[in-house]
Amino acid sequence: MIAESAEIAEWADGRGRTPGALFPPGGSGDEVRSLVAHFGADLGTMTRPLFWASLIDDLPLASRLWSQGLSRRAARVQPWVMRLSKPAIRRGLEIKPDTVETAPRLIGAIFDEVAARLERTPHLVGDRITAADLSFAAMAAPALMPPEGHPTDYPELSELSPPVAAAMSELRAHPAAAYALRLYREER
Repeated sequence: MIAESAEIAEWADGRGRTPGALFPPGGSGDEVRSLVAHFGADLGTMTRPLFWASLIDDLPLASRLWSQGLSRRAARVQPWVMRLSKPAIRRGLEIKPDTVETAPRLIGAIFDEVAARLERTPHLVGDRITAADLSFAAMAAPALMPPEGHPTDYPELSELSPPVAAAMSELRAHPAAAYALRLYREER
């Protein structure tokens, strides 16, 4: 049984037209696996709470986002689901009173790591896109709200609470964010 998305991607990569495209063999593949784990455990766990720190108190906006792709009937029920789910979302994402202050610093530190790698190579591991690049872009997306190429129709920064919008605006200005946004815009 394959339980994690990284395991699913690696399994599919080994059976595709170009095996090893996302997870190269040898040391490079180990480096990709390490970065995928790092981004999942350390970046995604910070970007989602930052994003939801604004949505948790704006249920109409949260319902609008969560209703994307739902049937009309399900979309009508969504606001009630959001209201009932609010405490579970807050607990599950560990949204705390200081999330808007602490999360951007932690996200920025990972963005600094990514930017340092990108100064040496065009992609995170070598000369081509790997699962590390895709994982970085995916885990960064909630804090960047890509305006192009992402399947979610994210709100404008101006629709978020001012502290969250300011934090996200600052993160968007980072070179690593520019890389993630370019991946969505050009490689999706």
